[in-house]
Amino acid sequence: MVTPRPAKIDTIRQGIVNLTGGINESVTTMELRAGELLQCENYVEIDGPYGGYSSVGGYEVFNGTELASSVDAFLISTDPDTGIETWDDAAREVRRSEIRPIPGTGQARGVHQYEGDVFGARDFDTAKAKMYKASALGWVELAGTDMNAGGHCDFVNENFAKYPEPSLVDYPPTMTNREITIWVDGVSRPHSWDGTLVRIIDDVNLPSHASFSPEPVYPTHVSAFDNRLFLAFGAHLFFSELGDPGSWDGAKGAGSMPTGDTITDMVNGPGNTLIIFMRNSISILYVLEDLTLDFPFQLKEFSNRSGAIANTGSRMLGDVYFVDDRGPTSLQAVDAFGDFSQNTATRKTQRTFLQKKPLVTAAISRRDVNQYRLFFSDMTAMYFTFEKKKVKGAGYVRLKHAVKHITEGEGTEGYTEVYFTADDEDGFVYKMDSGTSFNGEAIRTHAVTAYHNYGSSRSWKHFIDLLFEMSADNGTKVWVATDYDYGDTLLPANALASQKLAGLGGVWGQAQWGSFIWGGSYIQRPIYYVYGYGTNMSVAIRTEEKYRGQHVVHNFIADYSLHDRRL
Repeated sequence: MVTPRPAKIDTIRQGIVNLTGGINESVTTMELRAGELLQCENYVEIDGPYGGYSSVGGYEVFNGTELASSVDAFLISTDPDTGIETWDDAAREVRRSEIRPIPGTGQARGVHQYEGDVFGARDFDTAKAKMYKASALGWVELAGTDMNAGGHCDFVNENFAKYPEPSLVDYPPTMTNREITIWVDGVSRPHSWDGTLVRIIDDVNLPSHASFSPEPVYPTHVSAFDNRLFLAFGAHLFFSELGDPGSWDGAKGAGSMPTGDTITDMVNGPGNTLIIFMRNSISILYVLEDLTLDFPFQLKEFSNRSGAIANTGSRMLGDVYFVDDRGPTSLQAVDAFGDFSQNTATRKTQRTFLQKKPLVTAAISRRDVNQYRLFFSDMTAMYFTFEKKKVKGAGYVRLKHAVKHITEGEGTEGYTEVYFTADDEDGFVYKMDSGTSFNGEAIRTHAVTAYHNYGSSRSWKHFIDLLFEMSADNGTKVWVATDYDYGDTLLPANALASQKLAGLGGVWGQAQWGSFIWGGSYIQRPIYYVYGYGTNMSVAIRTEEKYRGQHVVHNFIADYSLHDRRL
């Protein structure tokens, strides 16, 4: 076994490691910065006054009725020898089992939020699909939908302003001067909902009309821009008359344009633009200022080398984020109106992304926490946290379900809410960042920090203890291990140790989050005693929780003594 040479022991020193930077696969182990991660599962970087790595939030089934997490679970006993806890969660699990999926068969076809309500689509049988709204009674069908089975829904909410306002005696009622939601699914005509009625957009000028020859073509993506509705039909983009998403007469201002490639997404961009993503190219639609022109837009090619994987475009922090063949990327506004420069969002996770690229299913921005979340069909995800339009850090997440469709919006109480459906045949809708488990299963976290030499890469050190700054619920159990000299097997490694944290209760909105208070954490300072020698040290952290809320590991301070140089 390698041991340090006898030398005069220096006084006890302290070195702080601020946990930030996230996973980094782009450099060698020796080049990693202190606080970056070698391994990560279910930890994500947070933004805020403290920073650090947070355990990922839970999720649970949803249909508008009482959530399972609203039913209390009780700690009955803790074994004094093993620390194993016994909980009574019978009532909670009964409530979970009472929450039913979207009626129908097979996969859910989409999920969306409109005016605080949650909507879900699912095949009713092998021929037709239906749209439902979550309610206090569960899923309620929206009467009047005429959707074909097998689609993939895309939605947009918009208030189309039209003046003078159409006559209120018109039938069917107008779709203007009120916020409505409109959806397409690639296999059916476009539908709209205004909170009362479902309407089918069936204009004779659209390729989705029954008269279209040789057969109707249905839109795959929808967007609202410049007070018009935009529909993507393959490599062709149609726009409605001004202020009226139900009218598509070219003589009254509607029109269309070829894009040269199949459209995979559309996102409203900075500077009053519409970003048109194709699989292998990107174009930007601008509004022309000359109102005398017959055609009101100009479509400019932005890139013929980069494109977007379907359904990954999202707006956040004034930028548009998407996923191309190299990974998550952004279009960033610069210098003057209408100019763009392409920036790679992160290279730290590119190695893993390239392995998982064929598995991409969906992406979303959670704007209130500055996160861009990318999901894969193998039940994993990448969470990128941004600070001042730059990636602060990324974490890997492993769920119990593969996310297929996902939506983010403002709930009835004003808080951001996220819902998703899974890539399976069960047809459930799940509320993300809700509850303390993955729909009744424990959340396991694991993180391994970079090897840090505390300012001296060649000097032996005797590591004594670690003082963590953490935010956690009362009783959260955290396992810690240390390793030295880049995993040198000839050096003594520290055995796995554990501590329990005494937390302080707190409130975020109406939810009890224990000591983790969003925007104002109460910080614990548990000490872990270690015994190890090396020129550098890595720290591993592991937890497994089903009943307690998220915890945050902010930083740790290592006490050590400095010895002779390693030869």
